[in-house]
Amino acid sequence: MFRFSAEAADALAELDPREAVTVDFWFAGRDGDSVRRGLWRLATSPPDGRSCAP
Repeated sequence: MFRFSAEAADALAELDPREAVTVDFWFAGRDGDSVRRGLWRLATSPPDGRSCAP
């Protein structure tokens, strides 16, 4: 589970609910780093705006 900081959650709350945000998760591995990208539409975010699972 990923938890946004209070500051990030406040900034997301100011956005238009029709907008979307992209979060890149970086993972270190033996064969180099890999990136997983999550796209969330703000209108479908959890009610507290802080917790989400990709």
